[in-house]
Amino acid sequence: MNLRHVILVVPFVLSTTIEHARAYENSTTVSSTSSSETSAGGVTGASGSTSTSLALLPIVGSGLGADELARIQKVVQAAVDERYTTRAIPGDAVRSRLDAGSTKGLHCDRGEIDCIVQLGIVARADQVILATLGPKGAAVELAVRLVDVGNGEQLAYAAGPVGGEPTIAEVSALLAALDDLPARTTRVELTGPEGALVVVDGNNLGALPYPALTDLAPGKHTVSIIGTLRHDATIDVRRGETLIVDAPAAEPLVQIPQGPNGGLARGGSGAKNTGTGTSSSTLPWIGVASGGAAVIVGGAGVVVGVTPRLAYQSAATRLSQIENDVGNNHDALVHRKSDIDDARTDLNNAEHDWQLWGAPLLVAGAVVLGVGAVVAGAGAFGLVE
Repeated sequence: MNLRHVILVVPFVLSTTIEHARAYENSTTVSSTSSSETSAGGVTGASGSTSTSLALLPIVGSGLGADELARIQKVVQAAVDERYTTRAIPGDAVRSRLDAGSTKGLHCDRGEIDCIVQLGIVARADQVILATLGPKGAAVELAVRLVDVGNGEQLAYAAGPVGGEPTIAEVSALLAALDDLPARTTRVELTGPEGALVVVDGNNLGALPYPALTDLAPGKHTVSIIGTLRHDATIDVRRGETLIVDAPAAEPLVQIPQGPNGGLARGGSGAKNTGTGTSSSTLPWIGVASGGAAVIVGGAGVVVGVTPRLAYQSAATRLSQIENDVGNNHDALVHRKSDIDDARTDLNNAEHDWQLWGAPLLVAGAVVLGVGAVVAGAGAFGLVE
């Protein structure tokens, strides 16, 4: 049993034990008697063995008045008693224990499994059944779910159309269906643009269209359907219930290569991302494009920045060559004076330009070029992956 469930309900159980000692003693006697008998309606499998106690929780009805709920509760309780016989805790005992818990502040949403488990603990049952009645299109649907209190999980779920107020026969048929395979199997259907990638819990499964998932363990899972848009969902998988993950209708950016059995030719991992945003198949292309642009800009900066340095080296070479040609010849020195002055002017101008903008532009261009190369490389790696 989950420690959180115990912490939440222990005060209610302790406070109601003395008040309902007689009812508890009676229900214990009934439970022990059931272990030595073979129940005509008791079943194994999803519904458990004939020795486990079972309580019917108050029915959940949408748009129904108190009198209607009371009548339907009696019908469902009669069907539960008929099928599970001595396993079923008397309805009066269950209501008494839950009423005591309610006065102590036990209130929760019965649509949540944690809440159903808490109510089962207060009702002192090994398993509980919760019936829900509500509209389903133009019809009325009755759903029954069987929850194991000790393990804190839904064991089975069955639903079907009924009349305005269900009959014992209709309820009994749904209770019997709890032991059928569909009522105990998880099922997740995936819909979206053809070719979009399906990622479940970070694992690439293939591309849409993809068969319904029937092997997911009960509990929370993350599902991503990735085309030009990315659709992420966190789902709570329960036995017997079909969940549909529907992605926005949009064509995928690229066709995903298929393996021989319909799976991916190459695998990878899906990133967790809540909401609709940039597709993971788009990001590598953005990286390659932006990184390539940065490489071009950075390269141009390096080329322009190094120009004053090259001009300085050229002027220095010219000046050195003139000095070698002139040597100690005074007449030659006078004759080449204008060449020497031009070379020295070019040398000074190049040094000034190098200090002013050449060196900074060279450094900045080199940095941009390096970052661009890294981004482009990462994008290219993403495409390969």
